[in-house]
Amino acid sequence: DFDEAHLQSLVSSLGTRQRFPEHPTSGYVKDPQSRETLQDLLRFLRHDTTRERPIMMLLHTWDVVGNDILPMIHAYHSGAAELILDAVKLLVFLTLPADPRSMNLNEQRHYINRTV
Repeated sequence: DFDEAHLQSLVSSLGTRQRFPEHPTSGYVKDPQSRETLQDLLRFLRHDTTRERPIMMLLHTWDVVGNDILPMIHAYHSGAAELILDAVKLLVFLTLPADPRSMNLNEQRHYINRTV
């Protein structure tokens, strides 16, 4: 079992997208503790050992990859090697193949394929 509220609070503390008046696009501003937050999320995923992978499914449902991980990598790809490494590790966990015996195999495959 895991604490969904805690997981959601971790996700919400990764950072935020912000509009910058001097740029036509939005940017991503990481939270000062975002590296520690990524490491906490990685710990959650290491314990996500059931076939149904509920933690992975929630992170995909909340679109953590599109809302936080990819914008973070784009914004901080130079100068924050440890942060980017942890972000890539999270991507790896979120794209591991689904267990063919899981009850939600098609749903897992859908989210994994959407991410890659």
